[in-house]
Amino acid sequence: MSEKYLHEMIDDIEILIDEAKPARFNPGKVVIDRDVLITVIEELRKQIPGEVERSHKVMMNKDAILEDARIKAQNIVDQAAREAGELIDENEIVEMAKMRAKEMEEAALNHANDVIHNANEEAEQVRYGALQYTCDIMEDVQDYITKVKEGQRSLFDQLLSTLDSDIESISTNYEEIRQQLDGASRTKVRTAEDFVSQEEE
Repeated sequence: MSEKYLHEMIDDIEILIDEAKPARFNPGKVVIDRDVLITVIEELRKQIPGEVERSHKVMMNKDAILEDARIKAQNIVDQAAREAGELIDENEIVEMAKMRAKEMEEAALNHANDVIHNANEEAEQVRYGALQYTCDIMEDVQDYITKVKEGQRSLFDQLLSTLDSDIESISTNYEEIRQQLDGASRTKVRTAEDFVSQEEE
């Protein structure tokens, strides 16, 4: 995964945040589609091993480098034998060719070791950098989601508190009305017979 691709995925996360709808009770907050955000993060996590795999391919070329060195050494032996011809004893040709081949093989082996060493260091740096970069991104996203969740929870708690207060007020009014109704039902109602009884007295 190239650095450019990393930036593109970061841009996708920023676009997701910018295009998110404002929270219902707090315009300063936004509501992000959790599934979409998780998809972006999972894609980022899947792509990281790709860069490490490409670095490993460099180390796998060790055998190819050594084989190439052996072929070159053999070619030197053959070439030396052809050039010497009948002027030099066959044993001397072989010894000279072996010495030259050994030198070439050692040089190729040293070169291969240097390439592998550099590849290991580069692969480790790339791997560490990619993991650290991804860790920082995921930490920022996690902090943002946590803040959004806490903001929504605070608004929800405020709403519940308001509803509880309203319910308590309604209950108080209800009890007062019931008490008034109970008092009225106990008051004696005067009838026509009551008035007649008072006149006779």
